[in-house]
Amino acid sequence: PMARRLGTARTAQEAEVAALGALEQLLKLGKDPNAFLRMCRELSDCQSAAQPSTLAGDLGWIGRGQHEAAFEDAVFALAPNTFGDLVSTSRGVHIVQRLA
Repeated sequence: PMARRLGTARTAQEAEVAALGALEQLLKLGKDPNAFLRMCRELSDCQSAAQPSTLAGDLGWIGRGQHEAAFEDAVFALAPNTFGDLVSTSRGVHIVQRLA
């Protein structure tokens, strides 16, 4: 997919290294409810990160059959209010936070 910002295209390996660093940073921030939002705006190439206000990075409610299997498996394996491991799909490397 195209990067949301010009000049941000990365190799798969570069994306994984960057995502792992971001995930480690998020985990260090602990319970800061705005950390994921801020990091999405700052670092993500996903178009969802460009959403206004508190929706940055929010994909909304996800049901089975809407996304790639690896992404869905990661989302549905998480307990609410937790982060998962990195997830690689054909669209890139993802940090997933389940809120509900």
